[in-house]
Amino acid sequence: MDVALENVADAYLHYCEDQCDEDFWATEEVDRRVSSSCQDGWAITSLLLTKADTDHALGCVAAGPLENLICGYGDEALDTIERAADRNSRIQLALNLVCLEFYLNVFERWYRLLHKYGFREDRVADPAVIGKAMSLIDSYLNEGIHVYDYHYSMTELLDKPLADKAAQRILQRAAADVEHKDAKRPPEYREPYMTRAELKDRVRQVLSELESLGYHAAPE
Repeated sequence: MDVALENVADAYLHYCEDQCDEDFWATEEVDRRVSSSCQDGWAITSLLLTKADTDHALGCVAAGPLENLICGYGDEALDTIERAADRNSRIQLALNLVCLEFYLNVFERWYRLLHKYGFREDRVADPAVIGKAMSLIDSYLNEGIHVYDYHYSMTELLDKPLADKAAQRILQRAAADVEHKDAKRPPEYREPYMTRAELKDRVRQVLSELESLGYHAAPE
């Protein structure tokens, strides 16, 4: 037994439940282990999943190290997680509590696992979603909705993979673009945000590409 790892896990879960300042160090240590390697990240994450004996604690682990592990290591992490989840319903539940954005490369595989474990009924979105997304784009370009409403609505709409992978890649790019919608960004970030004017140019391009595939905006 790795006593040090056990202590980190116990302190992390105690912090999740009680927000005790003296255990905050454990959150930083978990983050450090997850960022150091997929193997080290899974060692602490799997222990946390085993020890999380309340739904609240499980949700903390899912939204923290499990989600970070998937986002940081992609398929490498999901290979390991899937092997464990196939024989552990608690890990399956934790995967369902993870929240991945549509534009991420691992979104589709993560969603397939949720379908595999019975948390999603549909494998892909209804094709009408593409027309609805184009209507949102039209509304944004015509000043019918604010950029933040556009962001929220696109995020709400794009919650499943698409059967048309060409259209999916276009909309994934659109979903990623809207994440970078503000020209003001603190200097500690390495990349500048996209300006509103740049976003509109990208949005017009997305609309044009979808139209070239034969799609049209859904009627209001």
